Amino acid sequence: MSGTSDGLRPASPSMRGGADRDRPSGWDVESPTLARIRREVYGDEYPEEVRPRSFVTRSELRHFARELRIGPGQTFIDIGCGQGGPSLWVARETGTSLVGIGVSSDGISHAVARARDMGRADRARFEVADAAATELSAASFDAAMSVDTLWAIPDRAAALREVARVLRPGARFVFTNWDRDLSPPGYPPPVDDHRPLLEATGFQVEAYEIQPDAERLRRIFYERLVAARPELARESGEEGAKKLTYGAEATLGLIDGRDYLAHSRRIFVVARAMPFAEVHRWSAFRHCFAHDRPPGIRRAPRRDGQRAGITFA
Repeated sequence: MSGTSDGLRPASPSMRGGADRDRPSGWDVESPTLARIRREVYGDEYPEEVRPRSFVTRSELRHFARELRIGPGQTFIDIGCGQGGPSLWVARETGTSLVGIGVSSDGISHAVARARDMGRADRARFEVADAAATELSAASFDAAMSVDTLWAIPDRAAALREVARVLRPGARFVFTNWDRDLSPPGYPPPVDDHRPLLEATGFQVEAYEIQPDAERLRRIFYERLVAARPELARESGEEGAKKLTYGAEATLGLIDGRDYLAHSRRIFVVARAMPFAEVHRWSAFRHCFAHDRPPGIRRAPRRDGQRAGITFA
């Protein structure tokens, strides 16, 4: 997610999870071997200074900073912030304030410490929160980002409606994720194209890029990670090594014999939150054609009332 990557077990239902809040995920295990493999596979594209728990690259981070279209005096939200590295980098590059939400209290603690280390403690807030019900004020953010997170949320429609709700009209939501035709056992159902889902939850898609080399590199990374399991066990114990390699083994098909990575495409998406009037017109259009509408058309979202928000001094 800016923290939970595709190498892990999926998050608990609606990314909330009771006891799972305090249970470290695979990528939360500190491992010199894991960092070494990332450097070997991604080279100069590995943004080591942010210590990502995801597959975000240096070029993608720059792309995030450009496409969010925010600057000093504005605030953005990171959905699934993990340990906060990527979004803190973006906040520093753009001169903006940041609110990060995530499922893991351990990850949030790391994010708070990292913000302090980067001198951004007064401009960054991190909270354990449900992505589908953040309890933040409506129309309170100038942009939103998410890194490799949406795949892990079972009710993605609810989470996307919530992102649309907390964004100001016209604000951008920029994220990386995967289009999938198949998902490993125990993972949330796959989404083979996120555009209809985005349009159904209050967004207009402005850019939808399939990253051409991403899955080839992810395969190399996973293969080397599995091969390094003895080293990982020496560093982190058998349980830590199991957490680090489970997603790789499942995605490569080493558990059930099906190569799920061959049915996956990494995407970089820029979407714009539609103003309420625009959503209303879109909803009316769909209602008119409810019995004979084109494939991919879904019901428009319903806006919630105000909720408590986070402000900066």
